[in-house]
Amino acid sequence: MFTARRISSTVLEDVQCLNRLSIWKKTVVIRKNGDFDIYTNEGLHTYRKLWNEPILDTGYSEALSTLFVQCEQSLVLFNVGNMEQYDKIVDRRGIQKFWCLEYRCNNEISQKTVVVVLLKTKIPRLKMFTWISSKFSKLVEIQLSSKREIIISIAFVEKGVVIVTNIAVYVWKVGGSVLTRVDKVVSPKWPASLSSSLRTLGYSVDPVSRRDNSSTTESLVWSSFANVWPSDKKTAKVSKDLRYLFAPDHKTCILLDGHTQKFLQLHGSHEEAFYLKALTCDQFFRSNLNFKSCHYLGFGFMVLYNNSTLRVVDYAHGFVYLTIKVADGIKRVFQQSPVEIMVWTLKDVIETYKIDVDEDLNMKTDSLGGSMFDLNFETLEKRVAFYKNILKTTYLEAMNIAEEGNETRISYIMKLRDLYIVYALQVFDKAQKLHSTAKRNGSDHYSQGLYERIMHQVFQIILQFLAPPVLIISYCFPENSEIIRNKFSIKNQYFREAPAELSTAVVKKNFLPYLTEVRRHMKNISKGTDTYWSYHDTSLKLTLSFFESHNQAELSASDLLTIIDTTLFEMYVKYNRPMVGPLVRVDNSCDFDTVEALLRKENMVHELIDFYFYNHEHQKALDLLTEILDRAGDLKPGIKTIVIEYLKNLELIDLDLVLHYSDYLLENFPDETFDIIMLIFLQPLPFSKELDHRRIYEYIDSKHSDLSLSYLEFIVGELQSSESLIFCTLLKRYLQNISDPNTVRKLHAVLKSSKNYDPKRVLKVLKDAIDGYKNTNAPELRALKYLIVYPINLLGEHQTALTTLWEELHDYQQTSEYCNMVYNNDSIAGSELLNDFLDRIIVFDNEHKKPHYLQLFLADHGSKLDSDEVLLKLPENMSVADISSFFNTELKNTTAKQNELALLKDILYSDLIKSNFKLANVLSEFFVISEERKCPICNKLLKNTSADSLAIITYKKKTYVMYLNCAKKLQAKIKHDEEQLNGKRTPLLSELL
Repeated sequence: MFTARRISSTVLEDVQCLNRLSIWKKTVVIRKNGDFDIYTNEGLHTYRKLWNEPILDTGYSEALSTLFVQCEQSLVLFNVGNMEQYDKIVDRRGIQKFWCLEYRCNNEISQKTVVVVLLKTKIPRLKMFTWISSKFSKLVEIQLSSKREIIISIAFVEKGVVIVTNIAVYVWKVGGSVLTRVDKVVSPKWPASLSSSLRTLGYSVDPVSRRDNSSTTESLVWSSFANVWPSDKKTAKVSKDLRYLFAPDHKTCILLDGHTQKFLQLHGSHEEAFYLKALTCDQFFRSNLNFKSCHYLGFGFMVLYNNSTLRVVDYAHGFVYLTIKVADGIKRVFQQSPVEIMVWTLKDVIETYKIDVDEDLNMKTDSLGGSMFDLNFETLEKRVAFYKNILKTTYLEAMNIAEEGNETRISYIMKLRDLYIVYALQVFDKAQKLHSTAKRNGSDHYSQGLYERIMHQVFQIILQFLAPPVLIISYCFPENSEIIRNKFSIKNQYFREAPAELSTAVVKKNFLPYLTEVRRHMKNISKGTDTYWSYHDTSLKLTLSFFESHNQAELSASDLLTIIDTTLFEMYVKYNRPMVGPLVRVDNSCDFDTVEALLRKENMVHELIDFYFYNHEHQKALDLLTEILDRAGDLKPGIKTIVIEYLKNLELIDLDLVLHYSDYLLENFPDETFDIIMLIFLQPLPFSKELDHRRIYEYIDSKHSDLSLSYLEFIVGELQSSESLIFCTLLKRYLQNISDPNTVRKLHAVLKSSKNYDPKRVLKVLKDAIDGYKNTNAPELRALKYLIVYPINLLGEHQTALTTLWEELHDYQQTSEYCNMVYNNDSIAGSELLNDFLDRIIVFDNEHKKPHYLQLFLADHGSKLDSDEVLLKLPENMSVADISSFFNTELKNTTAKQNELALLKDILYSDLIKSNFKLANVLSEFFVISEERKCPICNKLLKNTSADSLAIITYKKKTYVMYLNCAKKLQAKIKHDEEQLNGKRTPLLSELL
């Protein structure tokens, strides 16, 4: 998967120490004569005789830009930029070893924490020197347990400095004086990886293997490391020596332990007890037995090396992706960059290797001519681990293979997707076979839980990578693939012979979410809406081809939706029945025949009715309901209610069908005619206004006359219908019973409250009714004359209304209220109507009632008319006492107007006083102009003469005296600057980019 090419080879002489300064792109070679050779891309620079003591080791701090040089009794600090010594740490008791560590949580180098740990020679004591933000912070010294304790590896993470010795693991908080020993080790109940879970499940098939590996089936806790690191002669000596501590990120710390062949991962904090989580990694050690030296490269990769060979592996599994044979032998390995490895050979030669990706996907199959599903399982797992690692963060950019935009990354993501899906399906198949065998042999509770865990992980992969739905359905659920086999006849699909043995929990938590997510993307594609899928920091716009298998016949988006929705429906029926109803009641692409047959088979009547309704198969739905109703027995009332509710929802869609099945209900329930019609037609619905009201009315009228009248009242009153024919029909039905006072009140209420009817048609209906009466004194005729006033008012014929109310009905109160209503709506038209009303009262022929009516008119409406015109119209014989109320009203109105004018005068006078006060304050300002005072604009001497005009102006909160012309120029500049400031808009970031 990786290839390496040697890009440089440098021969060294008399080397004491060597180190790589990655951030400076320098290699420091310290020679035995004290020379410091600095190798860079530009060449070699030598600092002569820089140090004259023997040098044991070196360390490098990126944050401090410092090279630490270890001597026998001192640690010397050199500035990396110019190699000048600027400090020295001395310990007369000797320094056996030291470690320079940096906490890399913060991206800012200046904010990093740097720790230097010294191990003394003669006594087992450690010193910790701490720098924070490039400043020295603290020195702490602490003692180990015994002289026999040897420090093997050290790492620095968020929890502190983690130290591994030959007998224990410690956590040392930065700046703390306590060395916390980690004594608790926990082995998780479940294997960490999918492949190890599959292997563990295999143990359940073989009783012997199950006994040998019984410890993997329970959670274990050891009280001390005596049980973790026992003496074991079977363990290879090389593997036992491998004990390497590394930190994949600033929070995680992992111990790669060859003795136990486990990963020991540190958990906890100083507030909580620390413990190690032991993860099995026997595959790592089986593949890499002869390597005891390690170096973590990052991005999930690690370098393993021995005296002659170097390997690049992934630390999670130990798969080998690169092997380099070094002829001169290997002394030490350094990481020059994320994709460059520097080897210091036994013959003092520096060899630098550049790592590249090998695109050869020569994956072996287990059978000749086999398909992609016959690929070697371990090869698949190895490829998946490889692509997952190289797609992390900036690894591709570091390898300079992502120069063509995002195309290379997308290519690798798609390769990973294909490999991961095939890998998951192989795990699925193997787990199914193992589970079947284990059940025949009598599987235990742990095996069942492990099997369900594997299924969960498999479907999580399928969901994460949105695997092609036809592939997953046909392979994992062949019993639900009838629609794929029959309707679409897709060839070369992988139909497993035996159905999957999955629990309801596994399907509900894992497979159903996958179908739902794929369905969402396919719906967007079918609608032409953009939809995206993301992997890490890369987002892909999805097309139909993304969801097609490589050997799948071309299907349209609607075909795939039909397959997905039908499968989702079948899964809901089998595993999650409460979701069947919501699915069939929304927009779906389920195959009609499949859904109909399955719902009938499962006797899911409610869901079948909803499905028929959504698919506009109303005839089928009602036939089914009436069929059930005919044999319902005691359940007839409930089924009848369902039929009625269905018919109510159909009124707008298919009125013929509603009327047909309404007849069916009325025939079968003749005693409930009133209730049935009320429930179907006289209930407000969102679409009630859009119905064919005339046809419904005629139908109801043929069944029940009283209900047809109620239906008309419902339409006009409840629905506020503006349909003239319906309104006039209601009037005619009311007029048939005009002698009833309640009917008259209903007529008044309808004509007064309704404003949407046609007044001409209504007036014609009322006049036709009036013409039918020959007796002019009939109370019904009088009631009709009151009614015609409403349409006359809507037509704006106020004089006609006045004639009807006053001349024909002699009703002063109604006439007065009508005139007042017109006046409130339109004062001009109202005034004219009131004058006409006054004229008609004056010529009224009843001399006894006339004075009384005039008094009432003047009291009610006198203030609305011109008083002079009203007085001129009044009869001369009318006494002053009769019109006293009119004069009193006029006097009050005149007095009120005068009071308002006086109040307004006082308010304006008050404002004038305030303005004069402000003016006086401004005029009171003065300046003493000396002979030396100059104009701040033109810099000329100010002269207080009649020929020159001066001005006082405030600018930037300061007051100045200047010539008048200069002040005008300054004001013009201020105005110009303000206009520019107001017109200038701060640009958006998107506009700048």
